[in-house]
Amino acid sequence: MNINPLAENGQKSEQRRGRNSHGFLVLLLFFALAISGLAGMVGGVLANQFEKFFVADTIPPREGQVAQRLGSDSGILPDFPALERRIAELEGKVDFLQSGASGTQKKTASKGINELKSEERAMIALVDKATPAVVSIMVSRTSTRGITEVSQGTGFFVSRDGLLLTNRHVANNPNLVYSIVTLNGDRFNAKLIDFDTVSDLAILKVEAQTEFPYLAFSKMPVQKGQSVIAVGNSLGEYPNTVTRGIVSGIGRTVVAGDGRGASSQIFGAIQTDAAINQGNSGGPLLNLDGEVVGINTAVSLEGQAIAFAIPGEEGRIVVESVQKSGRIMRPFLGVFVRLVTPQYARSANLTRDSGELIISEDPRFSPIVPRSPAEKAGLAQGDIIFEINGKNLDANFRLPQAIAEYAVGEKVTLKVDRAGKNMAFAVVLDERKKEILPFP
Repeated sequence: MNINPLAENGQKSEQRRGRNSHGFLVLLLFFALAISGLAGMVGGVLANQFEKFFVADTIPPREGQVAQRLGSDSGILPDFPALERRIAELEGKVDFLQSGASGTQKKTASKGINELKSEERAMIALVDKATPAVVSIMVSRTSTRGITEVSQGTGFFVSRDGLLLTNRHVANNPNLVYSIVTLNGDRFNAKLIDFDTVSDLAILKVEAQTEFPYLAFSKMPVQKGQSVIAVGNSLGEYPNTVTRGIVSGIGRTVVAGDGRGASSQIFGAIQTDAAINQGNSGGPLLNLDGEVVGINTAVSLEGQAIAFAIPGEEGRIVVESVQKSGRIMRPFLGVFVRLVTPQYARSANLTRDSGELIISEDPRFSPIVPRSPAEKAGLAQGDIIFEINGKNLDANFRLPQAIAEYAVGEKVTLKVDRAGKNMAFAVVLDERKKEILPFP
């Protein structure tokens, strides 16, 4: 048996110190009482003080107590064996209190350990329940040489009949071959149903005579500081990797590239410090109830522990659109815009310092799409759209976000600043076509 010599020596030292302090206390009491007896001629002041000191725990004189008068009745020398017994009794009380405190500490520590174990058990149960719905996606190309794997990603089932949600940059080409591998190693072919031209999302479908486990979307908005779990096919090598973090920020605007030259702008993105790596794209970001609060989509290459997810509400809209109409239907206004800030307003000599300026910074494109709802309603280049259905447009609420909240065919009212004059336009939103660039 290994013995810690420092601990053993410490215990012996404590025992010696205990015996030394016991003898010292008895000696100190003897001298104090002797002096108080000698001072009896001046009124017994020290004896009175001695009585006050012990007033809460007076030692009663026992029968046959020895007392010696030194010129006054105030100078009584107590029975030292009784004092020793009382000191031992008090030390016993101290030991009892210390052991009681130690017991309380042990109970508190035990409670903390149990709570920790309970949290771990809940986390393990959550992961066990959620991960069967998460799959690895293999993207391949067929040629005369056979099938060549192009890339990998992650997706997750959103219905028991085989609908899968993933990122658009994972699945966007109907000419490619898609297959998935489940947690238990089963492989299925998948068909690309549609991809979203607004958000970085796509829908695949697995046709099989089986029901799949699936994940539900959270109905509560995500909160900064909320604990989240990311699941994905990390680096294309480690399926169903689980990482944990918190929501570091919400409402972020992110321009995400796919590494092949293409990029898309994500509005309202969730920022998290949960580790998200290549291959995790399209995996779920879960709350502690196992519900989807986001779809993992991007990671910062310039900083550590900075990753982004598309809000779960966007995923829910896309899924419900496919379930209802068989395709992703997105509303469309038909304008190129630039965010107006106070600095930009001063430099461009604008009449407003917030809103969305209708302008095309690419000479190849008109700021108003021909035959679009915007053109039909009478909007023009240079207009500043500053309100939609009573909601102000600014850096925290962009026009693309606002349009995405409405359905195809729905009418909205836009407030516009045209050369300093406020105007209102009623616009009926159309359906966005795949060939149309991703502006509102």
